[in-house]
Amino acid sequence: MYRLKTVILYQCYGRWPYQQAVLDRLAARANLPFLNGDSAYTVPTDMMPDPYGPHARDQAERAAWTLEFCEGALARPEFAG
Repeated sequence: MYRLKTVILYQCYGRWPYQQAVLDRLAARANLPFLNGDSAYTVPTDMMPDPYGPHARDQAERAAWTLEFCEGALARPEFAG
């Protein structure tokens, strides 16, 4: 049998420092775990010149931003995924 637990699902299209500030504000008000429901770091291309989310200059920078977010978010005790 599973026990239901409430989580806060948030979407945030910002680099880690911005998301960290958002989580700091929310965590101070709620005693619940957080799930990031959606986020994106994008690299504009000819086929998609202005995609939604922060624009990285290339895939290497996009990967670095993603790693920065994952390391920071997953180190937080209230961050579930």
